Amino acid sequence: MANGKRQYRTYLIEHRNAQDEVVKSYVGVTIRSLEDRLSAHLREASRAKRSISPYSLGHAIRQELLADPENASRFSIRQLSIHESQAEMLADETIWIDKLGTMAPSGYNLMPGGRSAGGVGNSQAMELFVDGALRTFPSIKQAAHALAEAASIDPKKFAARVYFRLGKGWPVAEAFDLEPHEDGRTTERSRRAAAAGVLLATARSKDHRDWLKARQALIKKGSLLPHPREPGLFVTIDQFIDISGLPKSTVTRRLKRIWPIENLPSEDVILALTKREDRRRIFEFTLNGETVRAGVNELAARFERAKGNSRSAIKKRLGALPEPASEAEILQAIGVLQRTSKRVLVSAQAVPVRNLLIGKWSVCYQCQLKELPRQMDFVRWLSTFMFPLLEGEDRRKEELRLQKSVSALAKKGRQPWEIAALIAGVEAVNAPEQAQQLP
Repeated sequence: MANGKRQYRTYLIEHRNAQDEVVKSYVGVTIRSLEDRLSAHLREASRAKRSISPYSLGHAIRQELLADPENASRFSIRQLSIHESQAEMLADETIWIDKLGTMAPSGYNLMPGGRSAGGVGNSQAMELFVDGALRTFPSIKQAAHALAEAASIDPKKFAARVYFRLGKGWPVAEAFDLEPHEDGRTTERSRRAAAAGVLLATARSKDHRDWLKARQALIKKGSLLPHPREPGLFVTIDQFIDISGLPKSTVTRRLKRIWPIENLPSEDVILALTKREDRRRIFEFTLNGETVRAGVNELAARFERAKGNSRSAIKKRLGALPEPASEAEILQAIGVLQRTSKRVLVSAQAVPVRNLLIGKWSVCYQCQLKELPRQMDFVRWLSTFMFPLLEGEDRRKEELRLQKSVSALAKKGRQPWEIAALIAGVEAVNAPEQAQQLP
């Protein structure tokens, strides 16, 4: 972006051989920087089974990287034009593809360009380079099936993935895996994650670990500590460990708590490193007329019975008790008394009903009324078209993901029959009122 205003770029990627001669080129569009876009192409192509066409740019990049990772330098990117709007950018993409002749097989473009994000317009005819020829398809579904069959992958699953992405607003080329998805990452951390080819959550976790390490005190090698037994003398850390007889990990952990020690009296340093921590907490209670007085480990070993009341669980519950703890709390912690549920139970009449996006999800399918009273009933009906071969846990996970997409479209005002056609490509689906009009 320049001056906070989004810039729509048309770019050219050139693939050169070992003699620095241009093999083929590719025209694309982006709202990100050219460096980020080229990195995205390289990253996506490096992942297994990401490119589904042997004529695509992704396939060419993958072949070069498999031969030698250094061959990534054979792909360069430069800007062709810049625009004020998405419409101008998409129109210019078509012009450049035609002008530079980058349509397959002469180039790496598999579509003539100019396709916007997913929506109703994508049910119209579209052109796609499949099986060595530019073909016209009457719908997205047929184009997806043809491309999947040419790549020897499951057509139904691929078409479902394409419609799912279009429903989320992906451009057609990205929904078809013909180019990397423009995810709009703008933060420095997300850009670094994208360049490294890792998930944003992974990069965030690594940054947090690095931050924790930076906070820890760094004990300099060769530092001297007061002698644990002879006042006035100083020894190295290793010598202190040998003389005191304490484990190295214990000395290191305690030393980090008080580091740096330049301004601390020697007596305080020795006491902090050698004094045994009092970790023993005694619990006293009455059980079956007998007074029990024991520590955490003893109670855990004595009252361990089964899963849910294991030693580790008892220790964790006893350690979380306030001080002092009541007898009832102790007995609940060791599993003798049933623990009070944290759930707040209210009467059924008092439970508020959340605002429903759509009251009824019924549709007219193949001239017949399909009664679907709940959203989840509608999702499960769609899943029969999208995931006919999945069962059990795999099917449940896909249905949960599908439910999120259905909710998102419903919030945008889409009706159930529109959602069915958009996400799952269901044909002959209409408003439920039309079923009553049909003879």
